[in-house]
Amino acid sequence: MTDSKKKRLLPWGHFLNRNPFGLLRASLHTICQNPVILFPTASLAFIQLFILEILYFSPQYPLAYFFGPLIRSVWSEEYLHYPQNLMLLPKIFYYAQIIIYLLIGSMLLALSSKIVAILNEHPKVNIKVAFAETMRLYVHIFCASLISYILFQVFANSYAHLVEIIIKLKPFGKTMSFWDKTLLWTVPYFQFLSGILASTLIVYVIPIIVHEKKKIFSALIENFKILLHTFPTTLLIVGLPTLLYLPILALRNNIPILMDTLGPEVQIIVIIIGLFVTMGIDLMIIVSATTLYLFVKENS
Repeated sequence: MTDSKKKRLLPWGHFLNRNPFGLLRASLHTICQNPVILFPTASLAFIQLFILEILYFSPQYPLAYFFGPLIRSVWSEEYLHYPQNLMLLPKIFYYAQIIIYLLIGSMLLALSSKIVAILNEHPKVNIKVAFAETMRLYVHIFCASLISYILFQVFANSYAHLVEIIIKLKPFGKTMSFWDKTLLWTVPYFQFLSGILASTLIVYVIPIIVHEKKKIFSALIENFKILLHTFPTTLLIVGLPTLLYLPILALRNNIPILMDTLGPEVQIIVIIIGLFVTMGIDLMIIVSATTLYLFVKENS
């Protein structure tokens, strides 16, 4: 690779692995200068919006023939009618997003990583070729996303169960106290931190699989080797963009107040805003992680 190409994608030189802010600026610069990187993220956003539309109209004909019995059996008849259907929408869309992420989203994020790696060598990207090469590694990419999801669930649910146990023991009194409510209030924010930690621990697995075509276990080992030397920087390149989701989390935690003020339809607005913010965060993280991974490999 020539020095000019390094400068185009990695403009902060040998300080890059110690400068997370510079790395994030470099990644944003790369995205702005190469809109082709947005293709996988735009595709994923379109898929999720399409699924959201289906779920929104699920209580209506003809979708009600499929979704009606399912909603009645799992929840109740009232959730097929306004406004309870909008109360249920965020929950079922959350489950749909998990499936989309595991089956499709992880592969499209891997495609973004592949595009960054190609741009580090060539000025042009053949999307069809990049997609075909990424699809050949689908099984390992799926396993990486599944491990990430399991890690997140373990971290997040451990704290939620701990809070549940503390409240059941009633150390603050028999009735729901201020401290009980405070503990419950902290659960989604701890889940937020759990997501940052889980993503940080295996953030290089997908770039390694895509760039080196390694299998999942070899990629995990290589990932932890890189983390040994880059953990503080890696934590920041994952954590800093993820902070952008905090306002969405605050909106979600205050949905009852928003619904009283703006109506049940505000649920849809929060979902859509959250979707686009999440897409932007994931793109910044995968581009930054791939950029740092390439830098480490080139200078190891």
